[in-house]
Amino acid sequence: MGTPLTIACFLWQRNTTGFQLPSKVDYGPEHVRRLGNGLKRHLSIPHNFVCITDQVEAVQAVGVATIPLWDKCRYLGGCFNRLYTFSSDMRDTLGERFACIDIDAVVVSDVTHLFTRSEDFLINRYIPSPKGDQAPEQGYNGGLYMMDAGARSVVWDTFDPVSSPLSIEAAAGRVVGTDQAWARMVLGPNEATWGPEDGVYEARSIGHKPLPDNACLVFFAGRRDPSVCGHKWVRENWL
Repeated sequence: MGTPLTIACFLWQRNTTGFQLPSKVDYGPEHVRRLGNGLKRHLSIPHNFVCITDQVEAVQAVGVATIPLWDKCRYLGGCFNRLYTFSSDMRDTLGERFACIDIDAVVVSDVTHLFTRSEDFLINRYIPSPKGDQAPEQGYNGGLYMMDAGARSVVWDTFDPVSSPLSIEAAAGRVVGTDQAWARMVLGPNEATWGPEDGVYEARSIGHKPLPDNACLVFFAGRRDPSVCGHKWVRENWL
């Protein structure tokens, strides 16, 4: 058997400087614990679930292994700090192959098929708002990506803390977010992706309706969050 896949999430204190994320939710160790529980229930391959965090003791207290959060331009706000996962340094930190997943995800059924894909890099597809208030060209959503360590190191190697955020700002209306916007700008539109055809959905497209038959993983982007959502499918799966 090969080395177990590492699946990493992030938890850090909200930035008071730089780009401000739209969510007002105070994410905490409970989000990490429930995400890990969902993966235990619905991922049948060997895997190591870890949290990259500045709240090491609190996360360890809920039974999840931790890696201390690095500071790579954290002052820029948003999720720019997460871009370091594209560095070839991750081979020593997370192993030869790893996935990163947001802690606002709800695992609702078997996700093994997502994490047994063989491409050297995959990322979740960005789905435009049903209201049409964001541009579809964004292409990628940083809530889930998986790679061979260093496979897209160009994303980190070309990031400049001064000029790169300005490039993203200049592209407003075409790209959305921070780290995912930079990845889209550097990588172009043709990377392998997951999407609704794979059972990966955004909560705003489901709402209070029953889950689609193929649903396996649902993300709560922006201001939405499973901890404040009363939909039946959330209550049954976010445990």
